[in-house]
Amino acid sequence: MGRHLCYELDLARDLSFADVIERVRQLHRVAVTLPFDMVGPLVQIYEGESLGHGTAADSGLALGHA
Repeated sequence: MGRHLCYELDLARDLSFADVIERVRQLHRVAVTLPFDMVGPLVQIYEGESLGHGTAADSGLALGHA
């Protein structure tokens, strides 16, 4: 069993969706260079979708775009 790190990304509301995606990709590129056993892939989910069999307590991980 591993540990999971969760962050809240706080960006300007007027930032474009493409810019938000690029910032997340930059963070991921740095994360894979750090001494973690594993850094998972980036995934994009939309409102109403979920990752696996999470509970309401872990439902904070979502990237939605209308």
